[in-house]
Amino acid sequence: MWKAVKVKVGKQTIDGMFDGEWLDMPNPDIELGESISVDGKSLSILSNTLDTRDNILKIKLAGASSVKQEKSEDGKQSDKQT
Repeated sequence: MWKAVKVKVGKQTIDGMFDGEWLDMPNPDIELGESISVDGKSLSILSNTLDTRDNILKIKLAGASSVKQEKSEDGKQSDKQT
Protein backbone atom coordinates (compact mmCIF):
# COMPACT_ATOMS: atom_id res chain seq x y z
CA MET A 1 0.00 0.00 0.00
CA TRP A 2 1.47 3.34 -1.04
CA LYS A 3 1.70 6.17 1.48
CA ALA A 4 2.87 9.77 1.33
CA VAL A 5 6.28 10.37 2.97
CA LYS A 6 8.83 13.12 3.49
CA VAL A 7 12.21 12.34 1.91
CA LYS A 8 15.38 14.16 2.89
CA VAL A 9 18.02 14.33 0.14
CA GLY A 10 21.01 16.43 1.14
CA LYS A 11 19.48 19.63 2.53
CA GLN A 12 16.25 19.27 0.53
CA THR A 13 13.00 17.79 1.85
CA ILE A 14 10.82 16.34 -0.90
CA ASP A 15 7.37 14.72 -0.89
CA GLY A 16 7.36 11.14 -2.13
CA MET A 17 5.29 7.97 -2.24
CA PHE A 18 6.52 4.78 -0.53
CA ASP A 19 5.13 1.23 -0.63
CA GLY A 20 7.56 -0.42 1.81
CA GLU A 21 10.13 -1.31 -0.85
CA TRP A 22 9.89 1.26 -3.65
CA LEU A 23 10.08 5.03 -3.23
CA ASP A 24 8.80 7.31 -6.01
CA MET A 25 9.63 11.00 -5.87
CA PRO A 26 10.33 13.93 -8.18
CA ASN A 27 13.92 13.92 -9.43
CA PRO A 28 15.86 16.05 -6.89
CA ASP A 29 18.52 16.78 -9.54
CA ILE A 30 21.36 16.08 -7.06
CA GLU A 31 23.64 13.07 -6.51
CA LEU A 32 22.19 10.34 -4.30
CA GLY A 33 24.37 8.73 -1.66
CA GLU A 34 24.25 5.14 -0.40
CA SER A 35 21.21 5.82 1.80
CA ILE A 36 18.23 8.15 1.96
CA SER A 37 16.05 9.42 4.82
CA VAL A 38 12.36 8.47 4.55
CA ASP A 39 10.15 9.92 7.30
CA GLY A 40 13.26 10.28 9.47
CA LYS A 41 14.46 6.69 8.96
CA SER A 42 17.70 6.13 7.05
CA LEU A 43 17.34 3.37 4.44
CA SER A 44 20.02 1.96 2.10
CA ILE A 45 19.54 2.43 -1.63
CA LEU A 46 19.71 -0.83 -3.62
CA SER A 47 18.99 0.65 -7.05
CA ASN A 48 17.35 3.59 -8.74
CA THR A 49 16.02 4.52 -12.13
CA LEU A 50 14.68 7.71 -13.64
CA ASP A 51 11.33 7.67 -15.42
CA THR A 52 12.05 10.36 -18.01
CA ARG A 53 8.40 10.61 -19.06
CA ASP A 54 7.48 12.24 -15.73
CA ASN A 55 10.94 13.03 -14.31
CA ILE A 56 10.17 10.67 -11.39
CA LEU A 57 12.99 8.92 -9.56
CA LYS A 58 12.14 5.31 -8.62
CA ILE A 59 14.33 3.99 -5.80
CA LYS A 60 14.45 0.43 -4.43
CA LEU A 61 15.32 0.49 -0.73
CA ALA A 62 16.89 -2.18 1.50
CA GLY A 63 15.70 -2.84 5.03
CA ALA A 64 12.42 -1.16 4.32
CA SER A 65 10.27 -3.97 5.70
CA SER A 66 9.10 -3.75 9.27
CA VAL A 67 8.94 -6.36 12.02
CA LYS A 68 5.53 -6.78 13.61
CA GLN A 69 4.73 -8.49 16.90
CA GLU A 70 1.87 -10.95 16.67
CA LYS A 71 0.51 -13.72 18.83
CA SER A 72 0.63 -17.29 17.59
CA GLU A 73 -2.22 -19.71 18.18
CA ASP A 74 -0.62 -20.89 21.45
CA GLY A 75 -0.55 -17.29 22.77
CA LYS A 76 3.22 -16.75 22.49
CA GLN A 77 4.69 -13.61 20.94
CA SER A 78 6.48 -14.01 17.64
CA ASP A 79 8.20 -11.61 15.24
CA LYS A 80 6.89 -11.54 11.71
CA GLN A 81 8.81 -9.71 9.02
CA THR A 82 6.67 -8.03 6.38
